[in-house]
Amino acid sequence: MKQFNDYKTVKDKVRFLLQTNSVLRDSDMKLIATYYFHEIGKEEIDSLNAYDLLTKISSSKMTNFETIRRLRMQLQQHDESLRGAEYKNRKKRIDPAFRVFLRE
Repeated sequence: MKQFNDYKTVKDKVRFLLQTNSVLRDSDMKLIATYYFHEIGKEEIDSLNAYDLLTKISSSKMTNFETIRRLRMQLQQHDESLRGAEYKNRKKRIDPAFRVFLRE
């Protein structure tokens, strides 16, 4: 079975995480944290302090969290099997006026 680091693109890595852990489908924070855990690696995580982690993120040495979030949205829009239990509830909360804008 393939592992996170076997995938080359961020999109494929996000898809892999959504397929293998359904909890991540409804929580961008958990998805991003899990993505960063795999991107950094367990050995380095064990020796990394909070300051070093924040420095890595802020100096663009890590995948941008917005990229991860946007890819999750894109993947869930096109693949129903990657949607979490909250997907329909999030869509219902979108203002109808804004939905018209999204269709254009």
